[in-house]
Amino acid sequence: MESLVDIEQSLYWLQSICYQGKRLLDSYQINGYLTHTITRMEEHFFLVACQKATRWINKLQAQNILSEEIRIFKEKVSVKLVRDKREHDDEYQGTNAKDEKLSDVSNPNSELTIKVGQSITMKRNSRYYIGGTLDVHTTMEIVNQLFKPLKEIQHAYWEKRGAPHFKIPDVLISK
Repeated sequence: MESLVDIEQSLYWLQSICYQGKRLLDSYQINGYLTHTITRMEEHFFLVACQKATRWINKLQAQNILSEEIRIFKEKVSVKLVRDKREHDDEYQGTNAKDEKLSDVSNPNSELTIKVGQSITMKRNSRYYIGGTLDVHTTMEIVNQLFKPLKEIQHAYWEKRGAPHFKIPDVLISK
């Protein structure tokens, strides 16, 4: 049997993505996506939740649990570069600053090339992209797709042991 800890920690951090994602989307509505507002803090907490979920999900992938769903999650929720840059933003400022890797965020339907650093947030077609690459809305949608089958595995584990009260609730905070 797969590691229950890996499953439950993955579920916990997936829920955290949706919880923090909702807070972040609310903050965008109130403050916009300006750097010097509480929105910046909400973005950071969203990135932390995404990174923690990714780390736990990697453990599930190593055990061949929900391989296709996890592949989609990892393909669409690429957070490491943005999270690392935001976490160590002080190292990219000043006279001895590290060079920042730029991401190509060009519109494929345009001849214009746009490259941005991870410190920016942009809005395109009513969707917010942290670091220009991590789509908050898509991330939450993918989490919803992964959460349900993973929760079913966790529920089956506790049902089999006659302890349904240990099941993670059917609650995802999103949209």
